Amino acid sequence: MTNQIVLTGNLGGPIELRYAPNSGDPVANFSLADTPRRFNKQTNEWEDAGETLWAKCSIWGAEAEALAQAAGDSKGRVTVVGRAGWETFQRRDGSEGAAFTIRATAATFHPPKQQQAPPVSEGDPFASHVPGNPAGDPWGGGQDFDTPAPF
Repeated sequence: MTNQIVLTGNLGGPIELRYAPNSGDPVANFSLADTPRRFNKQTNEWEDAGETLWAKCSIWGAEAEALAQAAGDSKGRVTVVGRAGWETFQRRDGSEGAAFTIRATAATFHPPKQQQAPPVSEGDPFASHVPGNPAGDPWGGGQDFDTPAPF
């Protein structure tokens, strides 16, 4: 029986990259938050549809360094694959609590969506303006695709 989970959630704060004192192995610690959402057709907006699941995550080795470098200090989403578990802890008031944990074996950072790019201007050197190519059509503006490539 295997215990493996895949979770995608929002970073709950910056990723903390540390190195183990004895071995020097890198480890990244971070928290993920996932709130179920649904689309409300009456208001035409997304809304929360349940409680937020918080997960304390860790990943070791080269994956830890790659994730920390990709995320930097930015916000975004992370998908993790790993082993799920529980960790107990003592709160400041003395009561005992438990946290959902994931010991990740793989992680992918998804940066926040950027604003839509502005339209291509006539002075854009990267636009595909070639003879016979209408309005910068990147596909060549009606080329004969039955003709073999010249290479």
